[in-house]
Amino acid sequence: MNYQEALQRYDQLSKLGIQLGLERIKHLLKQLGDPQKDLRFIHVAGTNGKGSTSSMIANALIYSGYKTGMFISPYVLDFRESIQCNGRMISEEEFSSLFEKVSSIASQTALHNDPPTQFEVLTAIALEFYKQNSCNAVVMEVGLGGRLDSTNVIDTPMVQVLTSISMDHTSILGDTIEKIAYEKAGIIKGSVTVIYPNMDPQAEKVITQQCQKVGSKLVKPSLDTLEVLEEGLDACTFNYRGEQYEKRLTGLYQVYNAITAISVCEELKTYGFDIPQDRIKRSIKETFLPARVEKLSQEPLVLLDGSHNPEGIKALSEILSTLSDKDMTIVMGVLADKNYEQILQILSSYGKCFIAVPVQNPRALPPQELKKVAQTYFNNVSAFEDLSEALGEVVRTCNKKSVIVVCGSLYLANVARPLLMERIDKTFGTK
Repeated sequence: MNYQEALQRYDQLSKLGIQLGLERIKHLLKQLGDPQKDLRFIHVAGTNGKGSTSSMIANALIYSGYKTGMFISPYVLDFRESIQCNGRMISEEEFSSLFEKVSSIASQTALHNDPPTQFEVLTAIALEFYKQNSCNAVVMEVGLGGRLDSTNVIDTPMVQVLTSISMDHTSILGDTIEKIAYEKAGIIKGSVTVIYPNMDPQAEKVITQQCQKVGSKLVKPSLDTLEVLEEGLDACTFNYRGEQYEKRLTGLYQVYNAITAISVCEELKTYGFDIPQDRIKRSIKETFLPARVEKLSQEPLVLLDGSHNPEGIKALSEILSTLSDKDMTIVMGVLADKNYEQILQILSSYGKCFIAVPVQNPRALPPQELKKVAQTYFNNVSAFEDLSEALGEVVRTCNKKSVIVVCGSLYLANVARPLLMERIDKTFGTK
């Protein structure tokens, strides 16, 4: 089976949809020999910031000489980003081989004629990959929720991490912060729990109760020792516990993600990991993820952000507030199950022109429907059925003083990023 064949068969599994639960993944992994039992984990859940926090933790371990696996989702540039070892994506050959192995076992031994879902197969491939690579540690990002997410098949990790928690996936996880926090706190099984320093108080209460229930040590990074020295698109420095850090990821919330990662590294030292301070600093400085308030061009200023819920958009708006005197165009595509009306309300303070575009996902909201809602908040609103055409038009009509913001979904960012970079380079001759 070659990579394209494996990818096509993997894509077909999406028809099974989202089915939370641990029975199927437990059964599948048992047939594989329970690879997760030979690994040590840092388990990361939360609404926003999981990818950034996971990457900073993983990089600190890698820079310290440890073979480190990282499991993240969704991807932005390449499907294989989801499964990494020492910063290297799983190769096409490795994925094809492991998919063939895992899918064969899954089809032959499905529990009660209930086959594993697409994400469960991906989780199993990742765990087998990390075992085969003899990883010293695996940073495992939750897919959805936590308690019944397939990644929660692992035993008690070294550290559980809860990043920022807010309202998202309410039809699946619950319609209150407390219910959502309960699902995410389901990854807490003991050992150490590190939480985001600006955690919602109601969510923190639920997390604290779970920690007390299972005997987990709760660690909350102290904001009393944090001093943000400079925060902007080009310079980001802060002091924490008497040490100065630079970070590449843009946004104040990334400072909070960074000190969460720093706290995790400190806890890992109690497990025998030697993570020098200069390696932690290097990780904060060098960690980069596409589509996290990513600047694709300076003139015109083009920002790409995958934020897909109100809290993420609020973080983006902190940056946009410094650009309020600019001629700003907002290009957005969203999934229909997101709180897009609140997102539009937040963004309406900044953009003069709004363009609704399609997202390549079965759950996408049609551009014309987004346009109708956007007209309540923006005066100049248009919609395109073709993303390439939309981006070509917005780049063609802007000038070097313009600001273009593309946001609403990581699924949008995946397709928009190369299109934007190509058109900017062709029109302005610079990125």
